[in-house]
Amino acid sequence: MVVLFTFDRTQALSREDTEFISWEHPIIRNGMDLILSGEIGGCAVSLLKNKTLPVGTLLTELIYVVETQAPKNLQVTPFLPPQRQFVF
Repeated sequence: MVVLFTFDRTQALSREDTEFISWEHPIIRNGMDLILSGEIGGCAVSLLKNKTLPVGTLLTELIYVVETQAPKNLQVTPFLPPQRQFVF
C-alpha cells in the first residue's frame, strides 16, 4: 500500500490521491525521532538534481513493520499488513 502525502494544503485539496500532513503529525515526528536516535533501522541521504522539482523538495520513503503487543487470543495479526510503505 502506497500513500502519497504532501505538506502543501492546496495541493492536497486539489488531488484526491494525496493526503495533507504537517510537520507536527505523529508519523513525521516519530519517524524523524527514530531515524535520529534509534539503534535499529537505517538512513541514507542523497542529492537529486532535477529541474522539474521545486527547490527545497524533500523526498522521504519510510518502510516499517507493524507489530502488536495484543494477546494471541484476539487474533489481531491477520488484520495488520506485514509491511507498510509511505512515500512523502
